[in-house]
Amino acid sequence: MLQAAAGRIDLIMCGDDFGSQRGLLISPASFDKLFAARKKELFDLVHSFGAKVTHHCCGSSRALIPRFIQCGMDALQTIQPQAAGMNPYELKREFAGRIVLHGAVDVQGWLQRSTPAEIEAEVHV
Repeated sequence: MLQAAAGRIDLIMCGDDFGSQRGLLISPASFDKLFAARKKELFDLVHSFGAKVTHHCCGSSRALIPRFIQCGMDALQTIQPQAAGMNPYELKREFAGRIVLHGAVDVQGWLQRSTPAEIEAEVHV
């Protein structure tokens, strides 16, 4: 697909859910053993065609973010603020400039209960 597109693809999305609401579904060591080399291979391939990689991963994946960065992930989607350790402001402080954090709206609770004014105020934080 990347070859056939001849440079006209800007972004590839892939994904795996490595987290639950409370923590990781697999250990960092298991990620290293089972996924890291294949992710790096895929991300390197995408980059070789001049595209970026956004990777979907629900839940609490904070402990894996340094590994995602090492593999060459450009953006992590979805940041779920209600999941353990996934406060978007903390993640930004820790990982800014190394990976794009995509998402960060609590679509499972806060958004449904908020007024338009509260949403607007949050966007401008």
